[in-house]
Amino acid sequence: MNAILAAVFLHHYLVGPAVSTNQLWILAVAIEAYCGLSWLVLGTLWERFRPVLDLQFPLTVLDIMACGVATYATGGERSWLFFILLLRLTDLSLSFRHVLFLSHLVPLTYVAMLAYVAQVDGRAILTGPAVAKVFSLYGSGIYFALIARIAENLRAQLVAANRVGRDLVNQLEEKSARLEYSMNKAEEASRMKTQFLATVSHELRTPLTAVISRAEMVIDEADQERDAALIGDLRQITASAHQLNRIIGDVLNVAKMEAGKIPLRLERFDVAEIVDDAAWTIEPLGERAGIRVVVRQAAPLGTMYADRGKLRQILLKLLGNAIKFTEAGTVELDVQRVAGWNNRDQITFVVRDTGIGMTPEVQARLFTPFMQGDVSATRKYGGTGLGLVISRQFAEIMGGTLRPESTVGVGRVFTLTMPADVGPTPSPGPPGEPPVACAADGLPVGAP
Repeated sequence: MNAILAAVFLHHYLVGPAVSTNQLWILAVAIEAYCGLSWLVLGTLWERFRPVLDLQFPLTVLDIMACGVATYATGGERSWLFFILLLRLTDLSLSFRHVLFLSHLVPLTYVAMLAYVAQVDGRAILTGPAVAKVFSLYGSGIYFALIARIAENLRAQLVAANRVGRDLVNQLEEKSARLEYSMNKAEEASRMKTQFLATVSHELRTPLTAVISRAEMVIDEADQERDAALIGDLRQITASAHQLNRIIGDVLNVAKMEAGKIPLRLERFDVAEIVDDAAWTIEPLGERAGIRVVVRQAAPLGTMYADRGKLRQILLKLLGNAIKFTEAGTVELDVQRVAGWNNRDQITFVVRDTGIGMTPEVQARLFTPFMQGDVSATRKYGGTGLGLVISRQFAEIMGGTLRPESTVGVGRVFTLTMPADVGPTPSPGPPGEPPVACAADGLPVGAP
């Protein structure tokens, strides 16, 4: 309204007076009083009447009336400011119904102003220009009403989108809370399972150790000729006890892997030495099965910095599996050192057998815990289906890989590729004491 008042004053002093100066100042005071009163009403009564009455609409009607008076003060039917009657229709906060009503009120206000000029002031009104102005005001008002309808639809869509967004956020927060709760429960269950398995493992291994020790003691003290049958039974008991002990260890290792608590004890050792040790350990098993174990070492193999115990366990499991699934023929272990990029050498251990081989379906689930090739293989060869799972996990923890290849009826090939230096360079320590991987190195902490 102050801008309209300024336009009235500029018209009065620059274009020419249409009313007396006293009337102009009376109009100015009235408009300023109206502006102050309207702001006072909005400031004090807006929140109180907002739920039941939209105060903006009646004030907009009064604004249009004030614009009609301003048009009269700048020349009436001759005023070029007649378009100011449409200014309030551009308020996009008004609803479509309100703007549509105002689009009819604007030309009626202009017609009322023309009637006042003709009847009270006695001036002649040119019909053509007056009709053109009325229709232009009406057409512009309808256009603004259509704009208001579009704006109203957009506001409704925005409100709906905001509502949907809030609902989605609430659902996401609820699902996140449920997921966090489920994860906490799962972690707690995993911890309890690991603790339970560790306790059970200890409780089972204690009597097993006693059984094995006592059986071996009796074997040593028995007469080899007179007690031959008893010695055979005791050796079978000892072998079964050792097998049960290995199964308990495998189950415990799987539980540790699931909990992410597999420690590494890194040390520097000779590769040829650990290969000879694994071959020496596995040869009696091959002799009993009638399988020849062949070891080839491509010199020089040098040394490795890794977890000696876990690497030995991987080699024994691969060689043991190869012997178990080979009815006749040979099991080969090829070892070589391969120069790598940036002086990072790799050691490859290739275990080949001439056994039953594997189908692609069997290879697809080869590293699934507690799964073997098929039910018939489990019945015939035994086992828990954990050996290869543990072997690959141990290899990956030390930065290596374990890849199987096989042809049914021809045999299997397992390629173990290990970095010559696992993790960080070892720091100096007391002689004979291997360093333990620490959390800062990105490796688990602890002892095997």
